[in-house]
Amino acid sequence: MKASVFDVDKVTDTFSLIPKEFVDLGLKMLNPVNNFVATYTRLWKAIDEGVSIEAWKALNKWVDDNINFPGKAYREWVKYLYQENALVKDEFIINGRKVVLSNIDAALLVLTGKTDHIVLPQQCTPILELSSSRDKTNLQYPVGHGGLVFGSRARNEVYPTIAEWLAQRS
Repeated sequence: MKASVFDVDKVTDTFSLIPKEFVDLGLKMLNPVNNFVATYTRLWKAIDEGVSIEAWKALNKWVDDNINFPGKAYREWVKYLYQENALVKDEFIINGRKVVLSNIDAALLVLTGKTDHIVLPQQCTPILELSSSRDKTNLQYPVGHGGLVFGSRARNEVYPTIAEWLAQRS
């Protein structure tokens, strides 16, 4: 999402609130077959197999339950975090304070989804190298973006792992 290709200032100057459909469609177009076809294939498969569709309904509600994105926040998100990579360069500012990743010395648990097309695993792992923490754990699961939060793998593997990791450090 280079600045020369995507003029975030033009977008945010046009919309003071970025329409929820703008962000939703942009994210869904990262993996259109899965997001527009496979979603409903999974629903029909569950119905055909007599499986409860409550989990599908919850995930679908979460995916489609967006709100308009404040323009200033959208501009900062795209410009500073994506186009300029300011967080990694120690140039990102929150509440008037520069965020310096090497100042992070707390224990870190980084969870990634191997098939996550929204937050790629390689986007999550630089914190492991850039922080000063001596206690770093990186776990990857064979799931997509929602799989770390929803579904049987989250319930049976991810949540217990998080609980155990926290218990060891409490």
